[in-house]
Amino acid sequence: MPAAWLGGMMDMLVNQRYDSGHLILTFLAVAVPPLLLVVNTRYLAPYFTQKLAVMGSADAGVPAAGTNQKSSGLAARLADWVTSSKAEKAVFEMSWKLTSRDRRYKMRTYPAFGALVPLLFVFVQPLLKEKTSLSTLQSGSTYLVGIYLLQIIAGSFYDNSYQSDDYRASWLYSAMPLDKPGEAIIGNFKATFLKFFTPFYLLIAVFLFSVWGWKITDDLLAGYFFAPSLPVRMSGFGNRDGRCLFRRNPK
Repeated sequence: MPAAWLGGMMDMLVNQRYDSGHLILTFLAVAVPPLLLVVNTRYLAPYFTQKLAVMGSADAGVPAAGTNQKSSGLAARLADWVTSSKAEKAVFEMSWKLTSRDRRYKMRTYPAFGALVPLLFVFVQPLLKEKTSLSTLQSGSTYLVGIYLLQIIAGSFYDNSYQSDDYRASWLYSAMPLDKPGEAIIGNFKATFLKFFTPFYLLIAVFLFSVWGWKITDDLLAGYFFAPSLPVRMSGFGNRDGRCLFRRNPK
C-alpha cells in the first residue's frame, strides 16, 4: 500500500533503519508511482478512451462487431428456459439488450459491485488486526452479513432498469398491447436478475465457500431464492405502470 511504502521510507530516513524491509518499502515508494504513471498514460488511458467510444457507439445503436450476436444468442436461450409466455420472453430479451447498450444504466449499476470492498473489510480486517483467528471466524455466522448485503444489491440492479435520462421516450413501452402487464414486470426482473445479480452472487458465494466451506450451502441457497422478494415487492409499491421500462427520471 502506498501509505505503508512512504511510511517505511520516512522511518528509514529519520531513524536510520537500513534493513531489508525498509529498503524494499523505499524502493516501492520511489519506483512504483512513476511506473504506474507510465502504464496509465501509455496503456490504461487509451484503452479506457477506446472503451468509452465503443459504449457511446453502442448507445447510438451501433454495437461492436460480434458482441451483439453473442449477447442476443445467450439472451434468446435463457429466455426460452425461464420465460413462460411470448410477451414475457420479448420483454426479457428487450431488457437484456437495453441494459447492454445503455451506457448510463451501466454507470448507475456497476458501482454496486463496490460492495465487495466493505464485505472484505468486515471479514478480513479482524484477521489482519489479530482480533480473531480464522478458526474462530469459520465457527461464527459472519457470512450472513454478506448474504444480507446482497439482498439490498439485488434491488439496485432491478430498480435502475426503470430509470433513464431519456425517460420521455418511454411512452412506447406503456403502449405495448399486453393483457397481463405482470408479464412485462416478470420478464424485466428475470433479465436483470440473471444478467447482473446471479454472476455477482456466485462470485461472493465462491469467496464465502473458501472460508466457511459447504456447511453454508443452505444459507446461500436461501439467500439467493429470497433475493427476488424485496425488488418484486418494491415494484408493486413504486411502479404503478410495470410495462414501462426506463420510464423514471434518475434525478
